[in-house]
Amino acid sequence: MVVLWQTRNADSQSKSTKFAYSKFLRRNVSYLYSAFILVSALQVAHSTRMKAIANLCYQQRRPLVRLGQHSATWKERRRMTTHLRRDQLTGAQIRSAFLDFFRSRDHVIVPSSTVVPKDDQSLLFVNAGMNQFKDILLGKRQPEHTRIANSQKCIRAGGKHNDLDEVGHDGRHHTYFEMLGNWSFADYFQKDACRLAYDLLVDVYGLPPDRLLMTYFGGDPELGLGPDFECREIWRQIGVPEAHIIPLGMEDNFWAMGEEGPCGPCTEIHYSPSGKSEDMLELWNLVFMQYNRKRQGLLEPLKDKHVDTGMGLERVVAVLQGKKSNYDTDLFTPVLSQIQQLTKAPFYEAKWGQEDHQGLNTSYRIIADHIRMLTVALADGVVPADRGAPFVLRKVLRRSVIILQNKFNCDPLALVDLVDTVVESLGEAYPEVASGQEAIKKTISEEVLKYKRTLEKGNKIFSDVWKKLENKMVLPADRMFSLYMHFGVPEELIIMMAKNRNMTCDLKGFYVLLDNEREKSRKARKG
Repeated sequence: MVVLWQTRNADSQSKSTKFAYSKFLRRNVSYLYSAFILVSALQVAHSTRMKAIANLCYQQRRPLVRLGQHSATWKERRRMTTHLRRDQLTGAQIRSAFLDFFRSRDHVIVPSSTVVPKDDQSLLFVNAGMNQFKDILLGKRQPEHTRIANSQKCIRAGGKHNDLDEVGHDGRHHTYFEMLGNWSFADYFQKDACRLAYDLLVDVYGLPPDRLLMTYFGGDPELGLGPDFECREIWRQIGVPEAHIIPLGMEDNFWAMGEEGPCGPCTEIHYSPSGKSEDMLELWNLVFMQYNRKRQGLLEPLKDKHVDTGMGLERVVAVLQGKKSNYDTDLFTPVLSQIQQLTKAPFYEAKWGQEDHQGLNTSYRIIADHIRMLTVALADGVVPADRGAPFVLRKVLRRSVIILQNKFNCDPLALVDLVDTVVESLGEAYPEVASGQEAIKKTISEEVLKYKRTLEKGNKIFSDVWKKLENKMVLPADRMFSLYMHFGVPEELIIMMAKNRNMTCDLKGFYVLLDNEREKSRKARKG
């Protein structure tokens, strides 16, 4: 009986347990099922959203960059930021990441202006991103937006900012370059400008903070301007070590567009491979526009304070890709490779100075730089001529012709084929370059053929003049004037041909004769 009772009691407990468990399942299964459906739906939605974002980024050719949060430490932000290793980023991706970053910070992305200045006789070419906003900075025009960013096409081949003679001889200067910039028109000022720049370089581009050095305006007693201690304190608060915050003077940390116009103290962000000032390279200039420089050099406070920043794309690409020279980046290597294929010259070896015995590597760099400048300028409507910016364009083109003939022993019409490579590089960012491709090639072809005829004619005439000279060390002013005025041989060609024969030119006498001739022409027109 005891055994029977225990058995029945066990069966009863087992049934009771099973019933309780079954009741629990019935009560909670609906909740579990609902939770499962919700999680699945969220996963699908997230996957769909990420696919949509990735597809949008692909369509717009923009890298998928997720920005870190300010409150996290640098290492935590780097873990949260998903992007390629910085040395794998292309120039196009670096440009896009800059614009995407500022778009996410409530900046309106505006297109680059043409390289031809609008209503500004003080400039041959647009040489900085702020040129198109000059009137806003001076208070003559109201901005459509208070926060703006863009990538501006710039040419520095004349006027105050002229890098033409430096091209090819170092790895940083170019006739044509792109300026990445952001502006605040009476909106945010120093604190936010510094914060934004730091976050982009560290969080998005992945530069180590201990490799960044900051300079700020150290003051100028003669102008009555004290040191910009506010800027120094901002960098301190961001976390930049004291040893990496350096005061510099007027020449380095006070920016002006020209002898007159908007200006102000600036802070520059430098990159140093060693983390020391000995090898620092300027990356980004943040200008705090506060003054208008008058003709006498007096500084007049602006009604509103503005921020104007500029960072050369070619330079930051070289740093991010770990290259010693801008010419080693993907912005230039396709052009250098195409030059070799067209000319069949020895391969480019990135030699500099005395190592470049024959000057071939320097010539490679000059041609790569010049064809980019020619392509962009022609796309923006500059046509080679004899005065002003068009003359600079013609000078650059003719210089390229001479280098291709003398250094590469190549038909200079190779310039025409190089246009296609430049369009592949820049055409997506600047549609006008791609749409003007055939017209650009036609203009270059016509100019090259015309100059080839001029060279042949000039060489023959110069040889005849040279044979008749008693003193073959100096080309007299009257002979140079005759070649220029009566035979139409360009001045730079005369100088070049004289130099090829180890001769100098009496340029002083030549310019006197030229001025006299121009004065006669003016009087004749008046009479």
